[in-house]
Amino acid sequence: MKTDFAAAFDFGNLDQSNPGSWPVGIKGLFMIGLFVAIIAAGIFLDAGLYRPITLLDADLKQAERSLEEELKPKFETKAALAANLDAYRAQLDEMERSFGAMLQKLPEDLQIDSLIIDISQAGLRSGLEFDLIKPGPQTPQEFYTELPINITVVGTYHEFGDFVSGLSELNRIVSVHDVNLSPLDESGKLQMQLVAKTYKAKAESE
Repeated sequence: MKTDFAAAFDFGNLDQSNPGSWPVGIKGLFMIGLFVAIIAAGIFLDAGLYRPITLLDADLKQAERSLEEELKPKFETKAALAANLDAYRAQLDEMERSFGAMLQKLPEDLQIDSLIIDISQAGLRSGLEFDLIKPGPQTPQEFYTELPINITVVGTYHEFGDFVSGLSELNRIVSVHDVNLSPLDESGKLQMQLVAKTYKAKAESE
């Protein structure tokens, strides 16, 4: 029995809704193509070619989680700042008013001579002996000028405490810095070196 190859592979009369009526040759080609596709899919999965795609997807999800964990605290912090913005502005306004009030209390002249007399009297009232009281160079700051005064006195712990307390009670702002204590001799006396700083407001021209 001879096979009509022309009829078996006739692509002109294919009924898409009824594959069962296709010529035998075309059915064979379709089955072979389907079989090859199944084998290729099996090779793709068994050979691990699917694994890189899975790993890439896992890496992408991990990167998304890491980015979310990194950005979430920053977002929460900025949200909290935004929620309290009015309170921060009110606090800043109050600080500016307080700072302005402090600047107004600063003298426009350092009046070094009278200040040195006040410091000396505070030390003498505390029972201290002065070895040195010497003003240093003035240091301009943004809103005020700073004057350091190097002081060396001899006395006891109690007398030093009275002296520092007396400096805080002067009618000028005087701050104490760089305090250094050292024993003087066997009498129990100590030597204290410190820097007392006072301040004056800058003139408008400055």
